[in-house]
Amino acid sequence: MCRFELVAGTAVNTNTYGSVNNDYPLDIQIESDGKLDIAGQFAGTNVNVGTPGIPFNLSSNAGNWDGYYNRYDSSFNHLTAFAIGGTNVDASRSILQTGNQIFMAGTYAGTANFNPSGTSNLTSLGQFDVFFSKYNLCGASTPNVTLNRTICNGNAYYFKGANRTTTGTYIDTIKDNNGCDSILTLNLTVSPNSNPTISISTTSSTTICPTASVTFNASVTNAGPNPIYQWRRNASIVGANSSTLTLSNINNNDSIYCVFTAGDSCAIPKVQNSNKIKFTVATNRTHSVVVTSNPALSTFCAGTSVQFTATPTNGGSTPSYQWKKNGFNVGTNSPTWTTTSLANNDSVWCLVSSSDSCASPTDATSNKLKFTINASVTPAATISVNPTGAICAGANASFSVATSSNLGSGPLYQWRKNGALVGTNSTYASTTLTQGDVITLRITSNATCAVPDSVITAPIAMNVNALNTPSVSIAGVNSICVGQNTTFTATPTNGGTAPVYQWKVNGGNVGTNSTTYSSTAFTNGQVVSCEMTSNVTCPSTTKVNSNDITVQVNSLSAPAVSIAGPTTTLCSGQSLTYTATPTNGGSAPAYQWKVNSNNAGTNSSSFTTTLVGGDIVTCVMTSNSACASVPTANSNSLTITSAVTPTISINSPTTSICAGESLTFTASITNGGSNPSLQWFKNGFAVSG
Repeated sequence: MCRFELVAGTAVNTNTYGSVNNDYPLDIQIESDGKLDIAGQFAGTNVNVGTPGIPFNLSSNAGNWDGYYNRYDSSFNHLTAFAIGGTNVDASRSILQTGNQIFMAGTYAGTANFNPSGTSNLTSLGQFDVFFSKYNLCGASTPNVTLNRTICNGNAYYFKGANRTTTGTYIDTIKDNNGCDSILTLNLTVSPNSNPTISISTTSSTTICPTASVTFNASVTNAGPNPIYQWRRNASIVGANSSTLTLSNINNNDSIYCVFTAGDSCAIPKVQNSNKIKFTVATNRTHSVVVTSNPALSTFCAGTSVQFTATPTNGGSTPSYQWKKNGFNVGTNSPTWTTTSLANNDSVWCLVSSSDSCASPTDATSNKLKFTINASVTPAATISVNPTGAICAGANASFSVATSSNLGSGPLYQWRKNGALVGTNSTYASTTLTQGDVITLRITSNATCAVPDSVITAPIAMNVNALNTPSVSIAGVNSICVGQNTTFTATPTNGGTAPVYQWKVNGGNVGTNSTTYSSTAFTNGQVVSCEMTSNVTCPSTTKVNSNDITVQVNSLSAPAVSIAGPTTTLCSGQSLTYTATPTNGGSAPAYQWKVNSNNAGTNSSSFTTTLVGGDIVTCVMTSNSACASVPTANSNSLTITSAVTPTISINSPTTSICAGESLTFTASITNGGSNPSLQWFKNGFAVSG
């Protein structure tokens, strides 16, 4: 773009903008104050539309042509620019500027955004549509300036043609290059004048030791930002720029103070002196230390715990301690040290550093304690019991020390049963021990350097057998026959391995040392018993008597049996029944029936059979009577005198008949009796007839 002087036709101002693509100015307007407004289209990214030395870049959508607005002052200094459009071909073709507003018209295609600082889209109806839009040159980008100022009371701030002396907000308006108003705001604060103060202090006493180090602290009010401190001793500067000061080598009658410059610009006065602290320097104090031991002895047993205590004089409030044994460091920084590892001829002392600045010397060495250490001995002991092994309940058991060493001349004894104290003598005896009781002995030695000073013996666990109560019972058959042998048997309880038996009849000794006693000479009413002597372990008594058994002797009896039954004439094959009647047969006699001396029948008091003439029936009975004089008895005999035999035959008129023809058979019977019973058979099968 160029501006020409029309009279002479020479170029007055020239400028260029654009990119490697084709960029076009499509309209231009000159404002009354000489500002230049241009509208057109451009394409590309970061296209400079400002001046060459001061770039102002715009970028089109998708690299296609967009419309733009550009503004310069009368000297072609760039003022502002913006782009509009979418991804298609768009162009700003006409422009009109009035006041602080721009009116622009052109063409666009598709969807295009016409708001440079936001979104305001239009979509064309055809390939290209016409748009027109209006823009404000004055907006959020117009610069507004706020001034925050503080002055002291009594001062003034010049603003908008006047001196301002009171707190408040003041506003002025200034136009920018676009003719837009810039608002200048003054927030004025009038601060009151401050009255700063300063005082100094120290935790130290004003009477100090020659080498003491003293720390001073300055306390100020209304110090303001970045106050200045200048510490002085008798007018000489000794420190600066800190509210604290640490000073040593203070001399007698020295005065310490601080010159303070407030950081508050409204401070009155700005500079002032603090109070003064004057010191008196004292003389040195003698520092010493004494070490003692507890126990306060010089001879100990090895392993004894000894506590050493250091007591300093003029050690200050926090002295430090270094314990020494034979010249080597031991212990900790403590006024006491305890050890159990002293050896013979060891020396112990302490080096103390005083925290009292007036102490002289600072480090003091204590007295030395030297010790004689005796070796320790170990007490030992065992105990025994008499009798050894198992004992019976109620038996006396005596305990004593079997072996011992290092017990001293007068040891103390504590016998314990199951942990409970039961005696304090050198021996212990008891008749009340029970199974599992544990006996121990604690002996406290008085031997020199006994470590430990007492010994507990190995325990003795008692095996105490409960008392066994012997008893004996006898059994046997007590109801017998005269002259019959009978045996009685003794059954022991807790008799031991070899009990001794003494059998008795009516209280008199009989028999031998045996669990049984037999005799055939008992008489009715005699009483049998047994005395047993037990050898069981721990018997409650050794001799016990059994129960009594009274013998019943029965007289002998002779068994007999008689039989009865038919002996007269009988029919051949007829069943006959015979019955046996016993005498002294016992509760269950046995029977053996005989026919012609041959065994027959069963063990029953009755016998049923078929006989023939001349047969002889007898019975032998075996008695189970306890006192039978003989075991068996024979009965009387019964003889069968005669017998008849029935016969039968059949006949028919013929043995040849026609099928279906009737035939009658006739039976002929001999010895059939008055009303014999008949059963007809055909081919072996019963038929009615």
